[in-house]
Amino acid sequence: MDVVATILAFGSEKPAKGAVSLVLDKSAIELAVENNRHQRARLERYRGAYAITSGNRLITVAHGTRRFRA
Repeated sequence: MDVVATILAFGSEKPAKGAVSLVLDKSAIELAVENNRHQRARLERYRGAYAITSGNRLITVAHGTRRFRA
């Protein structure tokens, strides 16, 4: 759950057909770790994970295996 919270707090926003996709990319990881090597290594395993939200609702969370298109 803490990875999902990190995605929701720091994820890079991209439009997604009437919703918003929050992606855990390199810049989101940089914002979240604050120079903590161990946390950076842990989050790197989840790079590419994304959450789809609409308003205040969380619709889905997944780890991207292909390039996401809006």
